[in-house]
Amino acid sequence: GILNAYQGIVLPTTKVLYLDGGDNTFIRENGGDNIQIYAGGANRLNVSTAGIQVTGVMEASGNISGSSTSTGSFGHVKVDRALQVSDMFSVNSQTGHVGIGSNAVSDAQYVLHVEKSIATIVAKIRNTNSSGNGLEVMAGETDSSTYTQRWRDRAGDEIARLDYGKFTHHTGNISGSATSTGSFGTLRLKDDVMIGQFGNSNFIFAKADGGTYAASGT
Repeated sequence: GILNAYQGIVLPTTKVLYLDGGDNTFIRENGGDNIQIYAGGANRLNVSTAGIQVTGVMEASGNISGSSTSTGSFGHVKVDRALQVSDMFSVNSQTGHVGIGSNAVSDAQYVLHVEKSIATIVAKIRNTNSSGNGLEVMAGETDSSTYTQRWRDRAGDEIARLDYGKFTHHTGNISGSATSTGSFGTLRLKDDVMIGQFGNSNFIFAKADGGTYAASGT
């Protein structure tokens, strides 16, 4: 039948209002000003003077907002554990690693890991201030055991690296033009330079201190 309660229904603390015939889905107050909703025997929602706690997945068809008048915005968001937005963004609570892009949750191997299969630029850093600077990278020690920057191709093979006082280039041309194949109109170097093989043939040597030039071989 139907129960009409015009003056309200009073339940003592910890007593239960069952919704499924007296089994494992119910509402109760387990303590002072703390309301619990159980579904399938599991506590899914806690409402207290401290706020609302949800256990499990929470889905909303509209906006979840930090304001009663805004449209889904928050002045501040604090997450106790890991944060994940679909499979495109994640923050690992244990490592602090941030993953952006495809498989970001599982592939956040570094403090910042950006990875995506796309036929264009993956990441862009731009400072629109005409007096501003670009990207600064600080890493490594004053020896060649570490590097500040390293470039690799899609297969993971190293193309070039920049470590203490040295730039190492493995494949391809270093050119003074975007359209040429490794040529320079003018090349100025601070110290001595050797071009070609290091041996008894096929090299050109320029000595910086005396301006002496020597060639050997053919």
